[in-house]
Amino acid sequence: MIPNDSRRVVETEITILTVVYDRQTTSQLNLNGKLVSLANSGTNYKWIVGVNKKPAHTLETSNKYFDKIVECYDTDHVYFRRRWGRSSLQHGMAINKLLRYVNTRYVLVLDPDFYVFEDDWISKIYDHVRSKELIFFGSTWDPRNYKKYRYFPSVQFFLIDLLKVDSKGLDFRPDVDVEVYKARKINNDNFFIKVWLKGLMLQLMKRKTIGISRDTGYRIYREYSNNKLYPQETLRPVHAPYSSNEFWSKTIFTLRQIYEKLFPEERRFVVNMDTVSTETWADFGGSETYKAGFQEFFWQNRFFALHMANTQAKRHTDMSIDVEKWFLDWQKQNV
Repeated sequence: MIPNDSRRVVETEITILTVVYDRQTTSQLNLNGKLVSLANSGTNYKWIVGVNKKPAHTLETSNKYFDKIVECYDTDHVYFRRRWGRSSLQHGMAINKLLRYVNTRYVLVLDPDFYVFEDDWISKIYDHVRSKELIFFGSTWDPRNYKKYRYFPSVQFFLIDLLKVDSKGLDFRPDVDVEVYKARKINNDNFFIKVWLKGLMLQLMKRKTIGISRDTGYRIYREYSNNKLYPQETLRPVHAPYSSNEFWSKTIFTLRQIYEKLFPEERRFVVNMDTVSTETWADFGGSETYKAGFQEFFWQNRFFALHMANTQAKRHTDMSIDVEKWFLDWQKQNV
Protein backbone atom coordinates (compact mmCIF):
# COMPACT_ATOMS: atom_id res chain seq x y z
CA MET A 1 0.00 0.00 0.00
CA ILE A 2 1.21 3.53 -0.75
CA PRO A 3 2.23 5.15 2.57
CA ASN A 4 -0.72 6.66 4.42
CA ASP A 5 0.02 9.15 7.19
CA SER A 6 -3.33 8.37 8.85
CA ARG A 7 -2.36 4.76 9.52
CA ARG A 8 -1.48 4.12 13.16
CA VAL A 9 2.09 3.13 13.91
CA VAL A 10 2.37 -0.53 14.92
CA GLU A 11 5.24 -1.43 17.20
CA THR A 12 6.50 -4.95 16.51
CA GLU A 13 9.32 -6.86 18.11
CA ILE A 14 10.67 -8.14 14.82
CA THR A 15 14.17 -8.00 13.36
CA ILE A 16 14.69 -9.09 9.77
CA LEU A 17 17.98 -10.78 8.84
CA THR A 18 19.13 -11.06 5.23
CA VAL A 19 22.41 -12.25 3.70
CA VAL A 20 23.72 -11.05 0.33
CA TYR A 21 26.84 -12.19 -1.50
CA ASP A 22 27.06 -10.47 -4.89
CA ARG A 23 25.73 -7.51 -6.85
CA GLN A 24 22.65 -9.39 -8.01
CA THR A 25 21.47 -10.40 -4.53
CA THR A 26 22.30 -6.89 -3.31
CA SER A 27 20.14 -5.39 -6.06
CA GLN A 28 17.34 -7.79 -5.14
CA LEU A 29 17.66 -6.82 -1.48
CA ASN A 30 17.53 -3.10 -2.22
CA LEU A 31 14.30 -3.66 -4.16
CA ASN A 32 12.95 -5.84 -1.33
CA GLY A 33 13.76 -3.09 1.16
CA LYS A 34 11.66 -0.68 -0.89
CA LEU A 35 8.72 -3.09 -1.26
CA VAL A 36 8.70 -4.04 2.44
CA SER A 37 8.70 -0.33 3.30
CA LEU A 38 5.77 0.34 0.96
CA ALA A 39 3.71 -2.60 2.22
CA ASN A 40 4.39 -1.87 5.90
CA SER A 41 4.40 1.92 6.03
CA GLY A 42 2.77 2.02 9.46
CA THR A 43 4.91 -0.67 11.09
CA ASN A 44 8.20 -0.39 12.96
CA TYR A 45 10.76 -3.16 12.45
CA LYS A 46 14.52 -3.59 12.30
CA TRP A 47 16.55 -4.97 9.40
CA ILE A 48 20.12 -6.23 9.62
CA VAL A 49 22.05 -7.23 6.50
CA GLY A 50 25.01 -9.59 6.35
CA VAL A 51 27.45 -9.26 3.44
CA ASN A 52 29.16 -12.50 2.42
CA LYS A 53 31.76 -10.86 0.25
CA LYS A 54 35.14 -9.39 1.06
CA PRO A 55 35.53 -6.47 1.17
CA ALA A 56 31.92 -5.71 2.05
CA HIS A 57 32.08 -2.11 0.86
CA THR A 58 32.22 -3.28 -2.78
CA LEU A 59 28.46 -3.96 -2.57
CA GLU A 60 26.24 -0.91 -2.57
CA THR A 61 23.56 -1.78 -0.02
CA SER A 62 21.05 0.99 0.54
CA ASN A 63 21.12 2.24 4.14
CA LYS A 64 17.74 3.85 3.58
CA TYR A 65 15.89 0.65 4.41
CA PHE A 66 18.37 -1.19 6.65
CA ASP A 67 19.54 -0.53 10.19
CA LYS A 68 22.89 -2.30 10.18
CA ILE A 69 25.32 -3.78 7.62
CA VAL A 70 27.62 -6.55 8.89
CA GLU A 71 30.58 -8.13 7.10
CA CYS A 72 30.25 -11.90 7.52
CA TYR A 73 32.70 -13.55 5.14
CA ASP A 74 35.12 -16.04 6.73
CA THR A 75 37.93 -17.23 4.46
CA ASP A 76 39.72 -19.18 7.20
CA HIS A 77 37.13 -21.94 7.48
CA VAL A 78 38.45 -25.19 5.99
CA TYR A 79 35.11 -25.99 4.37
CA PHE A 80 35.28 -22.85 2.24
CA ARG A 81 38.16 -24.31 0.24
CA ARG A 82 35.95 -26.88 -1.43
CA ARG A 83 33.52 -26.24 -4.26
CA TRP A 84 30.46 -28.30 -3.34
CA GLY A 85 28.23 -26.77 -0.64
CA ARG A 86 30.52 -23.87 0.14
CA SER A 87 27.86 -21.18 -0.33
CA SER A 88 25.42 -22.98 1.99
CA LEU A 89 27.91 -22.96 4.83
CA GLN A 90 28.78 -19.32 4.22
CA HIS A 91 25.08 -18.53 4.31
CA GLY A 92 24.42 -20.46 7.51
CA MET A 93 27.44 -19.03 9.33
CA ALA A 94 26.44 -15.52 8.28
CA ILE A 95 22.95 -15.96 9.75
CA ASN A 96 24.50 -17.29 12.97
CA LYS A 97 26.66 -14.19 13.16
CA LEU A 98 23.75 -11.82 12.54
CA LEU A 99 21.76 -13.43 15.36
CA ARG A 100 24.18 -11.83 17.82
CA TYR A 101 22.83 -8.41 16.89
CA VAL A 102 19.15 -9.27 17.45
CA ASN A 103 17.54 -7.82 20.59
CA THR A 104 13.87 -8.25 19.67
CA ARG A 105 11.56 -11.11 20.59
CA TYR A 106 11.13 -12.29 17.00
CA VAL A 107 13.65 -12.75 14.24
CA LEU A 108 12.74 -13.20 10.58
CA VAL A 109 15.34 -14.74 8.28
CA LEU A 110 14.50 -13.53 4.78
CA ASP A 111 16.07 -14.25 1.39
CA PRO A 112 16.86 -11.11 -0.61
CA ASP A 113 14.67 -12.36 -3.49
CA PHE A 114 11.69 -13.45 -1.38
CA TYR A 115 9.11 -10.75 -2.07
CA VAL A 116 5.95 -10.52 0.06
CA PHE A 117 2.98 -8.97 -1.77
CA GLU A 118 0.50 -8.91 1.13
CA ASP A 119 -0.25 -5.44 2.46
CA ASP A 120 0.74 -4.74 6.07
CA TRP A 121 2.14 -8.26 6.34
CA ILE A 122 4.59 -7.67 9.19
CA SER A 123 1.96 -6.57 11.70
CA LYS A 124 -0.47 -9.26 10.46
CA ILE A 125 2.07 -12.03 11.01
CA TYR A 126 3.18 -10.49 14.29
CA ASP A 127 -0.40 -10.58 15.59
CA HIS A 128 -0.95 -14.08 14.17
CA VAL A 129 2.05 -15.79 15.75
CA ARG A 130 1.33 -14.18 19.11
CA SER A 131 -2.34 -15.12 19.12
CA LYS A 132 -1.57 -18.70 18.04
CA GLU A 133 1.51 -18.88 20.31
CA LEU A 134 3.61 -20.10 17.40
CA ILE A 135 7.33 -20.51 17.86
CA PHE A 136 8.21 -21.21 14.22
CA PHE A 137 6.48 -19.73 11.17
CA GLY A 138 7.55 -19.48 7.54
CA SER A 139 7.79 -20.86 4.05
CA THR A 140 8.69 -24.43 3.21
CA TRP A 141 11.14 -25.39 0.52
CA ASP A 142 9.59 -25.68 -2.94
CA PRO A 143 7.71 -29.05 -3.10
CA ARG A 144 9.26 -29.60 -6.54
CA ASN A 145 12.64 -29.87 -4.83
CA TYR A 146 12.15 -33.33 -3.31
CA LYS A 147 15.68 -33.48 -1.89
CA LYS A 148 14.89 -30.78 0.69
CA TYR A 149 13.17 -31.35 4.02
CA ARG A 150 9.39 -30.83 4.08
CA TYR A 151 6.59 -29.35 6.19
CA PHE A 152 8.86 -27.04 8.20
CA PRO A 153 10.00 -23.45 7.61
CA SER A 154 13.09 -22.84 5.50
CA VAL A 155 15.59 -19.99 5.55
CA GLN A 156 13.82 -18.36 2.60
CA PHE A 157 11.28 -16.92 5.08
CA PHE A 158 11.67 -18.13 8.65
CA LEU A 159 10.20 -16.41 11.73
CA ILE A 160 11.33 -17.59 15.18
CA ASP A 161 10.19 -16.62 18.68
CA LEU A 162 13.44 -16.05 20.56
CA LEU A 163 11.58 -15.84 23.85
CA LYS A 164 10.84 -19.56 23.52
CA VAL A 165 14.01 -20.62 21.66
CA ASP A 166 17.41 -19.37 22.79
CA SER A 167 19.21 -17.81 19.82
CA LYS A 168 22.48 -19.27 21.13
CA GLY A 169 21.09 -22.73 20.47
CA LEU A 170 20.13 -21.99 16.86
CA ASP A 171 22.60 -23.20 14.26
CA PHE A 172 21.76 -22.41 10.64
CA ARG A 173 24.79 -24.16 9.18
CA PRO A 174 24.14 -27.13 6.90
CA ASP A 175 24.63 -30.44 8.67
CA VAL A 176 28.16 -31.21 7.50
CA ASP A 177 30.89 -32.96 9.42
CA VAL A 178 33.88 -30.69 8.85
CA GLU A 179 36.30 -33.12 10.48
CA VAL A 180 35.25 -35.81 8.03
CA TYR A 181 35.80 -33.36 5.21
CA LYS A 182 39.31 -32.58 6.39
CA ALA A 183 40.25 -36.26 6.39
CA ARG A 184 38.25 -37.53 3.42
CA LYS A 185 37.26 -34.57 1.27
CA ILE A 186 37.59 -36.52 -1.99
CA ASN A 187 35.44 -39.42 -0.80
CA ASN A 188 32.93 -36.96 0.65
CA ASP A 189 32.51 -35.32 -2.74
CA ASN A 190 32.26 -38.69 -4.48
CA PHE A 191 29.42 -39.72 -2.20
CA PHE A 192 27.06 -37.13 -3.69
CA ILE A 193 28.25 -37.87 -7.21
CA LYS A 194 27.44 -41.56 -6.70
CA VAL A 195 23.98 -40.77 -5.30
CA TRP A 196 23.26 -38.52 -8.29
CA LEU A 197 24.40 -41.14 -10.83
CA LYS A 198 22.37 -43.89 -9.19
CA GLY A 199 19.36 -41.60 -9.21
CA LEU A 200 19.63 -41.28 -12.95
CA MET A 201 19.98 -45.02 -13.48
CA LEU A 202 17.33 -46.44 -11.22
CA GLN A 203 14.05 -45.05 -9.92
CA LEU A 204 14.23 -46.90 -6.62
CA MET A 205 17.70 -45.56 -5.96
CA LYS A 206 16.45 -42.07 -6.82
CA ARG A 207 13.87 -42.37 -4.06
CA LYS A 208 16.73 -42.63 -1.61
CA THR A 209 17.61 -39.03 -2.42
CA ILE A 210 14.25 -37.72 -1.17
CA GLY A 211 15.01 -35.42 1.75
CA ILE A 212 18.74 -36.15 1.50
CA SER A 213 19.80 -32.49 1.41
CA ARG A 214 21.08 -31.16 4.71
CA ASP A 215 21.20 -27.60 3.49
CA THR A 216 21.09 -24.35 5.47
CA GLY A 217 18.63 -24.68 8.37
CA TYR A 218 18.64 -28.49 8.44
CA ARG A 219 20.00 -28.67 12.00
CA ILE A 220 17.04 -26.62 13.26
CA TYR A 221 14.62 -28.77 11.28
CA ARG A 222 16.12 -31.94 12.76
CA GLU A 223 15.84 -30.65 16.32
CA TYR A 224 12.41 -29.04 16.28
CA SER A 225 10.30 -30.24 13.34
CA ASN A 226 8.62 -33.15 15.14
CA ASN A 227 8.54 -31.61 18.60
CA LYS A 228 4.97 -30.73 19.65
CA LEU A 229 6.34 -28.49 22.39
CA TYR A 230 7.35 -26.03 19.66
CA PRO A 231 4.17 -25.00 17.75
CA GLN A 232 4.84 -24.24 14.11
CA GLU A 233 3.02 -23.19 10.96
CA THR A 234 4.00 -22.80 7.33
CA LEU A 235 2.76 -20.89 4.33
CA ARG A 236 1.11 -22.99 1.64
CA PRO A 237 3.50 -23.41 -1.28
CA VAL A 238 2.00 -23.64 -4.73
CA HIS A 239 2.28 -27.11 -6.21
CA ALA A 240 0.22 -27.30 -9.38
CA PRO A 241 1.17 -30.55 -11.14
CA TYR A 242 -1.82 -30.30 -13.45
CA SER A 243 -3.95 -27.73 -15.20
CA SER A 244 -7.30 -27.24 -13.47
CA ASN A 245 -9.00 -27.42 -16.89
CA GLU A 246 -7.37 -30.57 -18.20
CA PHE A 247 -9.16 -33.82 -17.41
CA TRP A 248 -6.34 -36.12 -18.48
CA SER A 249 -3.73 -34.16 -16.57
CA LYS A 250 -5.74 -34.56 -13.38
CA THR A 251 -6.34 -38.25 -14.06
CA ILE A 252 -2.66 -38.99 -14.60
CA PHE A 253 -1.69 -37.15 -11.44
CA THR A 254 -4.38 -38.96 -9.44
CA LEU A 255 -2.97 -42.29 -10.62
CA ARG A 256 0.50 -41.15 -9.66
CA GLN A 257 -0.70 -40.27 -6.17
CA ILE A 258 -2.16 -43.76 -5.79
CA TYR A 259 1.15 -45.26 -6.90
CA GLU A 260 3.13 -43.05 -4.52
CA LYS A 261 1.07 -44.29 -1.57
CA LEU A 262 2.67 -47.70 -2.04
CA PHE A 263 5.79 -46.15 -0.48
CA PRO A 264 6.28 -44.76 3.03
CA GLU A 265 5.80 -40.99 3.16
CA GLU A 266 9.50 -40.26 3.50
CA ARG A 267 10.04 -42.01 0.16
CA ARG A 268 7.27 -40.28 -1.82
CA PHE A 269 8.10 -37.80 -4.54
CA VAL A 270 4.62 -36.25 -4.20
CA VAL A 271 4.08 -34.17 -1.07
CA ASN A 272 0.95 -34.28 1.07
CA MET A 273 -1.42 -32.27 -1.13
CA ASP A 274 -3.29 -30.99 1.94
CA THR A 275 -0.26 -28.82 2.72
CA VAL A 276 -0.06 -27.04 -0.65
CA SER A 277 -2.12 -24.88 -2.98
CA THR A 278 -2.93 -26.21 -6.44
CA GLU A 279 -4.13 -22.73 -7.41
CA THR A 280 -1.46 -20.32 -8.62
CA TRP A 281 -1.14 -16.56 -8.44
CA ALA A 282 -2.28 -16.41 -12.08
CA ASP A 283 -5.61 -18.01 -11.08
CA PHE A 284 -6.29 -14.85 -9.02
CA GLY A 285 -5.24 -12.37 -11.68
CA GLY A 286 -1.50 -12.31 -11.09
CA SER A 287 1.38 -13.10 -13.43
CA GLU A 288 2.24 -16.55 -14.79
CA THR A 289 5.31 -16.79 -12.57
CA TYR A 290 4.80 -20.35 -11.34
CA LYS A 291 4.93 -21.81 -14.84
CA ALA A 292 8.14 -19.87 -15.41
CA GLY A 293 9.79 -21.64 -12.46
CA PHE A 294 9.27 -19.15 -9.65
CA GLN A 295 8.03 -20.27 -6.24
CA GLU A 296 4.68 -18.95 -5.04
CA PHE A 297 3.16 -19.03 -1.56
CA PHE A 298 -0.34 -18.52 -0.15
CA TRP A 299 -1.38 -17.65 3.39
CA GLN A 300 -4.94 -17.66 4.72
CA ASN A 301 -6.28 -18.42 1.24
CA ARG A 302 -4.63 -15.34 -0.27
CA PHE A 303 -1.60 -14.96 -2.49
CA PHE A 304 1.20 -13.98 -0.14
CA ALA A 305 4.69 -14.11 -1.63
CA LEU A 306 6.89 -14.74 -4.64
CA HIS A 307 10.34 -16.26 -4.44
CA MET A 308 12.59 -15.81 -7.45
CA ALA A 309 14.64 -18.84 -6.43
CA ASN A 310 18.02 -17.78 -7.79
CA THR A 311 18.99 -21.28 -8.85
CA GLN A 312 15.81 -21.83 -10.86
CA ALA A 313 13.57 -19.23 -12.40
CA LYS A 314 15.90 -16.41 -13.31
CA ARG A 315 18.12 -18.75 -15.29
CA HIS A 316 15.38 -20.57 -17.16
CA THR A 317 12.76 -18.01 -18.13
CA ASP A 318 12.47 -15.65 -21.05
CA MET A 319 9.65 -13.66 -19.44
CA SER A 320 10.18 -10.03 -18.59
CA ILE A 321 10.90 -9.83 -14.87
CA ASP A 322 9.62 -6.67 -13.19
CA VAL A 323 8.86 -7.51 -9.56
CA GLU A 324 8.21 -3.91 -8.59
CA LYS A 325 5.55 -3.51 -11.31
CA TRP A 326 3.94 -6.81 -10.30
CA PHE A 327 3.90 -5.65 -6.70
CA LEU A 328 2.38 -2.22 -7.42
CA ASP A 329 -0.23 -3.68 -9.79
CA TRP A 330 -1.23 -6.26 -7.18
CA GLN A 331 -1.50 -3.60 -4.48
CA LYS A 332 -3.83 -1.53 -6.68
CA GLN A 333 -5.88 -4.61 -7.58
CA ASN A 334 -6.42 -5.47 -3.90
CA VAL A 335 -7.19 -2.06 -2.44
